[in-house]
Amino acid sequence: MRKLYILGTLILLAFALPAAAQVSQQPLPGVDLANTWTAPQTFSTYISLLPISAPTGASGKSLFYMDSSLNWPVFKPNSNTAYQLVLVSGAITSGQSVCFANSTTGGVTSCAGSGGNPAGGANAVQYEINSSTFGGIAPATSPQNVLQLLGELNSSGTGQTPAYYLPGISTRSVTGASDTIVLPDRAQQVYYSHSGAVATSIPAPSTSGFSNWVMKSVTSSGSTVTFTPTAGQISNNGGALAGTFAQQPSTTCIWTTLDNTNLQVNCPSAPSVTTSGSPSNGNLAKFSSGSAITNADLSGAVTTSGGTVTTLGSAVVAPANNVVSLNRKVVDIAVGDQSSSSVLTSAQLGPQKRLVFVEVAGTVTEIDVEADAGTPSVIVGYRNPAGTLVNLLSGALSTASAGANACSNTGGTTGLDGVTTCSATLQNTTVALGGYFELVSGTADGTAKLMTIHVIYQATGSL
Repeated sequence: MRKLYILGTLILLAFALPAAAQVSQQPLPGVDLANTWTAPQTFSTYISLLPISAPTGASGKSLFYMDSSLNWPVFKPNSNTAYQLVLVSGAITSGQSVCFANSTTGGVTSCAGSGGNPAGGANAVQYEINSSTFGGIAPATSPQNVLQLLGELNSSGTGQTPAYYLPGISTRSVTGASDTIVLPDRAQQVYYSHSGAVATSIPAPSTSGFSNWVMKSVTSSGSTVTFTPTAGQISNNGGALAGTFAQQPSTTCIWTTLDNTNLQVNCPSAPSVTTSGSPSNGNLAKFSSGSAITNADLSGAVTTSGGTVTTLGSAVVAPANNVVSLNRKVVDIAVGDQSSSSVLTSAQLGPQKRLVFVEVAGTVTEIDVEADAGTPSVIVGYRNPAGTLVNLLSGALSTASAGANACSNTGGTTGLDGVTTCSATLQNTTVALGGYFELVSGTADGTAKLMTIHVIYQATGSL
């Protein structure tokens, strides 16, 4: 392109005009000189062309004229295709390119631009060192198979050589009681390790350079940081806008903006429960409201006093604090010997006084009888601590055929075994601590050698 400006000069040197043009120094519009001169002509002043409408070219004929629509010299070689002459203005600098002065005519100037050969090896990214020298940034090869980003970090506003960077964030540590968020914190992490309160000023997203802001802030276990924006407000986790935001200890918060006016902060690990009262180390905790906890002690059957050591209260063994199965007591009375050669006698089945001590007050719920054979019967009684005897059965309770189980309860319902239907002969069911179960009377059938009686009662007193 640098050599195009020579074209006009060569044309002027080779082109000839009549002697009349030398005398008058006036332009000769539209003159065909193809047959006028047979030898080159010499001029001591200048050549002047009048602007004319583009003439029609023809084969074997070249035209040189001033195009009136462009006011610029045009050359039509051997045809009807018009070419503007490219002419250079201003100083010419070796090694530079040429640039068109406008989008209409062929005027060009010497213009600055990079030159030279590409720098670096294969796959190197090119950058300009100066107007004639390229630099090459070698491709990132380590660590392998990891995406790296090409970027440039200016130094106080001065551009630096680009380089490849591994994606990630850097950390700025704050150890003092005050801080100001700065532009280099964009997309980075600020860690607060000061033990105590920290006052931090954070520029609003409307501040130059802080639009579309994003940042991460982290607090240590002893650091509480209060952020105050220079303008606008702060929304905590999408809540109402506020003039400040207090980041609690041991939390991580992400800062963004939704409108480039106010800041948005989200702290996924921020505690949602506060303390009330006067909790101290070792105390048990309880909720004092929907979002607050306080110190507390256990009371009732198990108590504590300012710590985790427990004390069993007297009520811990009260029947009201236990399930039915834990309060159930069973008294077993066996009469006879199955291995004996002798059968039971009625005298063995009663009266037999004070056979079993009542260890806890309660209510008799069922009496069961069984035998090794036959159908012996018995009346079971209860003697209270004062010595008064009452029958627990309104009539004698016999075993089923061949000594099978039989039972009695107050309702005549299915027994505790879930199979046997009881008779409804149970009465006088209340028993007291210190009383006795005994056999009032019974009838042996001459067959059974062993009879067992089971009194089941539910404890109602303290065990």
